Amino acid sequence: MARTSAALLALATLLLLSPQRAMSGVAVPCESLTRVDFCTECARPAGSAATLCYLCHPTRASTWRTDGSGTITQCKAPTTGATCTKASGDPNCAYCDGIYCIKCNFGFEFNSQYKCQRMNYKVVTGCGVLSKNSQCGACTSDGACTLCANPSHILVPLNAIYINAAGQGSQCMDLAKLKTEALAITGKPLALPAGCREVDTEFKCARCNNGYSLTGGKCVRNGNKCVATLPFWHYCAQCDATGRKCVLCNGSRSPLYKSADGSCALPCKQLFGIGCLKCHQLRCLAKDTKYSAGRR
Repeated sequence: MARTSAALLALATLLLLSPQRAMSGVAVPCESLTRVDFCTECARPAGSAATLCYLCHPTRASTWRTDGSGTITQCKAPTTGATCTKASGDPNCAYCDGIYCIKCNFGFEFNSQYKCQRMNYKVVTGCGVLSKNSQCGACTSDGACTLCANPSHILVPLNAIYINAAGQGSQCMDLAKLKTEALAITGKPLALPAGCREVDTEFKCARCNNGYSLTGGKCVRNGNKCVATLPFWHYCAQCDATGRKCVLCNGSRSPLYKSADGSCALPCKQLFGIGCLKCHQLRCLAKDTKYSAGRR
């Protein structure tokens, strides 16, 4: 069974979604298993008869149990607008849990006092600061780390290890430590192709060394036949004949909604929980039947 984090990880998600039922059309397993609407990550602790919720959808406010277990009883609708501003006293807050701010407006981030301050990219000089992964060597403009600075380290999403970690948070690990974590959490030995630089929520290779792509379970030089100018081409399993459009993404990656080039930009299991196989910005589109009982 996956381990859970005792401490709550205060990670800001990068998506601002509509207040309607986010899983409209597709209910992720954790909603039915826990009977907590908008629950996206869950697990059944050893010796427990119940499956418990550990993470709410990014747009919902969590009601935590008071027993220190780090589990959730309700994913409630947040307050917004003037109501949120009045309660939190923060004019740059987007969502509140009724009292406190839980998400800043676009272009703002929490400071050490949990007040929303404007992101100052003149001060943020490195990806380690922007992505909040001190060992990050390359990142997207929205702060998602894409590569570790140390070429011998592998990029690991936080929610592979902490099931209540939301958004695109990550850390860098050497292979020995990654093998230990993967075995402890999945119960299976880690199996990665040579040249793998990033794993996904399931500890499967998601990206290879620069110039290589994951093809047939191996890191092959330009195996996907994509041009290097295609955004997120490293996560594409196959491009069309022009090399400018991805037709198949790796793992649980999905293209941006209505993306003409098929860019594999969305890591669905990081954004919507391990029970989500495919997604777009607004919701999960397909369940992963392997996790019909949540994460074990």
